[in-house]
Amino acid sequence: MDTTTLKDKLARFGRTFALLLNRSLMYQKNHPMVQDSIKDVHKWAEILFNQISPVVFILNRELFYVDEEQLDPRINVKRIAQLFKMHGLQSVSLETGLTESEIDIFIDIFSAMTTETNAESVKKELVRKGAYNIKVNHVLYKKVTEDDQVVSREALKQVTPSMEDDDSESRKKFMDTLLETILTEEFANTLNIKSLLSNPTEVSKNMIKADLASVKELNQGGTGIDGTRGGGSGPGVH
Repeated sequence: MDTTTLKDKLARFGRTFALLLNRSLMYQKNHPMVQDSIKDVHKWAEILFNQISPVVFILNRELFYVDEEQLDPRINVKRIAQLFKMHGLQSVSLETGLTESEIDIFIDIFSAMTTETNAESVKKELVRKGAYNIKVNHVLYKKVTEDDQVVSREALKQVTPSMEDDDSESRKKFMDTLLETILTEEFANTLNIKSLLSNPTEVSKNMIKADLASVKELNQGGTGIDGTRGGGSGPGVH
């Protein structure tokens, strides 16, 4: 019976992935040490996929993490961190269905980066070469509501379509409710405010359809938020 904790598995994956990146910068892709590292990364990713997907290797404030677990500080990743920052890479996400050939493609792209390479060009190359289960700078925002229902960023987009009405009272009600019950600090930074303000009437209808309790209360004549809040929120790196 496997008694290894998720934390231990994340740590092991982080070490093997960092080793692969380091080796890819020192040797040709077909070197036995690079090929061994590709196999190891795939093995540990497959193990983790039984519990989580995607598995995310992410740079945050000069430190690398695998999901929320910090990479072993004894591992020398200085050169990797410099390359990530230089080319605008923040994270690498590996998803269920990953193959060794996809890792091979990613390493081929990573080790051949030039001064012109940026995150967008890496994304396009991954798709062009068929590495569909590897994504860079792919962040999923989630909000946990009062009933513990997870609402993804894509679902939130459905309640904020582009509209034209400019009723100030409706707009104020909408913004007060939205900012208190839906938006996290991270999501607020990425949301298009013009889109939110352009037609609050239609937005309210969609929010009701999404069964957001606070909006129901507002439309039923409630006086505002009663203090009951949903769970935590933030960017997850899947």
